[in-house]
Formats: sequence, structure tokens, C-alpha cells
Amino acid sequence: MWRSLCAHALQIVCFAFARNDVVLRHGESVAGLRLHGLRMPFIRKKKRFGGRALGAHGFAALHQICPIIQITIPINIGYSMPYEKIKGRLPRFWSSTDFDSDDLTRYAEQFMIGEVSRGVSTLGLVTLVLFASAFVLYGLLEYSGVYLYSCTMLGLLSIHVIFTSARVQDTRALYLLCMTLIVVSGTAFVLIAHQEGNFSTALLPSVVVLFMVIPIVPWGMREGLAVVLLIYLVFTLSTLSVQGRFSSEDLLVLQFMMLGSAMVSLTILGRNVSVRKDDIRARYELEKAHQEMERLSYEDGLTGAWNRRYLEVQFKRVLRRMMERTPANIYFGLVDADDFKQINDAHGHHAGDLVLRKIAGSLRQALGDDAYVFRIGGDEYVILFQGDGHQPLLQQAIEELGKGSDEVPAVKVSIGVIEVKRPYDDIDLQMLLKEADKSLYQAKTRKHSQGDGLNCVAHTLLGV
Repeated sequence: MWRSLCAHALQIVCFAFARNDVVLRHGESVAGLRLHGLRMPFIRKKKRFGGRALGAHGFAALHQICPIIQITIPINIGYSMPYEKIKGRLPRFWSSTDFDSDDLTRYAEQFMIGEVSRGVSTLGLVTLVLFASAFVLYGLLEYSGVYLYSCTMLGLLSIHVIFTSARVQDTRALYLLCMTLIVVSGTAFVLIAHQEGNFSTALLPSVVVLFMVIPIVPWGMREGLAVVLLIYLVFTLSTLSVQGRFSSEDLLVLQFMMLGSAMVSLTILGRNVSVRKDDIRARYELEKAHQEMERLSYEDGLTGAWNRRYLEVQFKRVLRRMMERTPANIYFGLVDADDFKQINDAHGHHAGDLVLRKIAGSLRQALGDDAYVFRIGGDEYVILFQGDGHQPLLQQAIEELGKGSDEVPAVKVSIGVIEVKRPYDDIDLQMLLKEADKSLYQAKTRKHSQGDGLNCVAHTLLGV
């Protein structure tokens, strides 16, 4: 009876002191603990205590509570050192733009330009209000002119930071601009203290405020630590460089207020970095999902070509992109499969689907990666491409389509092409479709007289 109670009590202690990050690993043989010759029933081969690993702290506690416990086989305890844990988590806080994906990192860098710009301008506005308020306060308290002069100069520097942050589009330059404002402000406070010979009740709160405004800017922990260290060194080295200038009481109070406010500021900063990185990742995944959904809505599900909706919505953008890429003329064509109904009737609809895919694939391969192939309905396609001539490219596609197989029968197509001359200011989609349809109709009327060769009718459309 007492052995059973001891066994259950020992199991409870194991649960109480278990640690998920420190694993007690047993060998390949059956592992267990013996309590004066009693094998514990809750320990099995390669199993953990109730789904949790027995931690090193828990195991040490078992020895303290029950010294009679003996280990019957060698045990390998893997320790997860605090340094390793910190090292693993540090990248999450170290920078706001470092991610495990290169695409996500580039997205974060672009996103942070606007965030840092707004953060720096906000810091400039906040410091401007603070320096203006300090100017009024020092005037009411009849402080010396050095206080008023310093507040005026720092206020002008804040205004400069506000206007400059709106024009700078580099995060490093914005960070340096912000560091300059904070460090110069700290230096001014130190110079006032040296001028007065002590840290007055007005200067000490200013030191705290200087640390507390740091989280306004979306730094990474790397930049935040650098700013905190710079401010700390400015105050510490300047006050200790002249012996006897400040009392030990003032120095102790200054150190306490700097270290305390720095700890609070860095804690807020680290939390902000973590939340910001989660927000960036969520934005990136949302935009990526939106782009994927948009792509699927523009893509023909059967052939992989662009669909009619993409042609109608993005035509002007596609045309502009082609104009910017090369000065060559643009060709707009309509492609229609000949006697496609007979292919469906003779070979089945599955073979018909394969033919439609083959037409789209052959056109893309022949016209090149810079061309556009649209399936606008049934067995009809629109092609949009550039080049010095259309016949060699289309001839290549016709030859490929003429090669049949057991699964995919050969197919002939009729093509109506419009060669569009520059400029393209008054060219719209409906006009091109209308003109290309005329050429396609002419090609259809002579399809039986062309044999297996290229059946294409083309004419030129002059831009206005």
C-alpha cells in the first residue's frame, strides 16, 4: 500500500517540476526509476510523463525530496541553456525587417519606410510641444536665460526634423535624423547641468522624458539599444569627467532615473517590435492571398491562359507596358479553331479540352514570354504580341498544332491579325476586336483552300 502511495506521490512531483524545454532522454533499453527495488509503473520506453518531459530542475527536486531514489541505467539529460533560448528569440526583436523569407523581408523594408517617416515626424512634433511647454514653464519659474535659449534651439531642431522626415525615403537616414535629435537634446541638458553646477528639479524629469519618447519611433531593438546607450554614455561620461562638479546624491539619482526609464522604454520597444512584425507578416500574407485570388479570377481554369475579364480590365495597362518595353509594333489577333465541334463529336469532350489546352500552350510557346494569350470563350483566343513580323511566329504555332497524337488530335486554326502602328492614344479594345474579327472572317471563308499551311489574314490599323 505504501509503495503505491509513494509511486503516485512521485508521479505528482514529476508533473510539478517538469519543464518542456529541458528533456530527460532515456536510452533504447527500457528506462525507469527504482524506489528500493520497485519499478515505477508510470515510466515506459521512449514515453514522457503525461506528455511532458521530466525537467532537470524536477529531477534534482526528486533527489532532494526522496534521496532513496536510485537511477538504474545511464541517463542523458539535454539542457536548453538560457543563452540558447535568448539567441533563438533575439532575431524577433533585433530588427523590424528581418524575416525568414527574402520576399517578406523586402516587403517589410518597403513597408517600414512610411512607418519610420511617420514615427520620426511624430517624434519631432512631440518634442516640439515639449520644448515649447518647457520654455513657458522655465519662463514662469524665472530660470536663467540658458534654459530658454536651449529650449528655443531644440524646438527649431524639432521643426527641422518634422520637415526633413517628409522628404527622406531611406530608413537608415531617418533613424540617424532621429538619433541626432535625441542625442543633441541630451547633450543640451548636460551642458545646462554643467552651467548650473547641479541637476535641478527641472532637468531630471527632462532626462526621463528623453528616454520615454524613444518608443515613438518604430525602431528595431538594435537601433533602440544604440540610442539608449548613446544617451546613457552622454550623461554618464560628461557628469563623471569633472570630479566634484556634481554631488554623489545627484549622480545616484541620475543613474537610477536613467536606468529605470531605459528599462521601461526598451520593454515597450521590444513589445512594439514583436507586434509590428506580426502585423507586417499578416499584411504580407493578406496581400499575397489577395493577389493570388485576383490572379485566379483573371486566369482561365482550363487552359491557363488569361480570360476575357483580364483582357477587358487590364487592356490599357497591358498595352502601356508593351509600349514601354520596346518600340516594335504591336499585333492584335483573333484565333479560332476550325471544325472544333467535329473534334468533340469524333474524339469526345476530354480530347476537345486537351486541344484547347494545346492551342493556348502552342501560342504561348511560339509568341514568347512577353506576349499575352487570352481565351475569350469557347475555342476563340486573343493574342497580343510584338515583333518585326507576325508570320514566322504564327507559323511555328501552326506547325505545332498540326502534330496530332492518340490523346490529342491535330487541329487547324484561322487567325485574323491587326498590326497596330504608333501612336496608340485612341486605340481601344472594342475597336481592335471589331477589326480583328473582320480579318478572322476573311480567314474563315478560305480555310479549306489553305491546306495545312498558315491561314492568317492581316491588315494594318494606323493609330491616330
